Amino acid sequence: MTVKEQDAAARTPFAFIDVTVHTFTTWGLFSAAAVIYWGVELSSQSGPPSLTVFISSLTLVTSLALVWVGSPLAWLLGRILQNVSRKWTHLAAFWALGTAASVPILWLGSAFTPYENTSQAVFWILGAAVLSGLCSAAGRAIAFAARRRREKRALIPEPEDVLWDDATRVR
Repeated sequence: MTVKEQDAAARTPFAFIDVTVHTFTTWGLFSAAAVIYWGVELSSQSGPPSLTVFISSLTLVTSLALVWVGSPLAWLLGRILQNVSRKWTHLAAFWALGTAASVPILWLGSAFTPYENTSQAVFWILGAAVLSGLCSAAGRAIAFAARRRREKRALIPEPEDVLWDDATRVR
């Protein structure tokens, strides 16, 4: 194996499909956690179900927009780390990115929570930021697994393709 081939093998790709998988996975995980949180929080305060649906819907739409706005940062971080082969380094970096990027958004969003102007706001923001970072790291881990599956699948031809290749060779 040449040096160029070794460099290519050691690189960790982060193409558009990886960014897409990472972004949708991060959004899905965060959305599930947020909907569960708001459902429990508002039902414990005996709020009306329509308020739970409204806040959950608002969270879903807002988080999708924010995750897509942050996806260029994820792409940039993936490109920076493409020569790093250790997966735990990627996961830690994406956890840090998700945590750091969510703090200002959560701080602004805390004005619309029951914790506004209380000492609990700091704990709420930090807890949600850590959760956002975990969702981002989990999204990266799932993007790794999806890429591995795609690469493995490319090596195994589909039975229909094999039959088609055999049929075209007979002629």
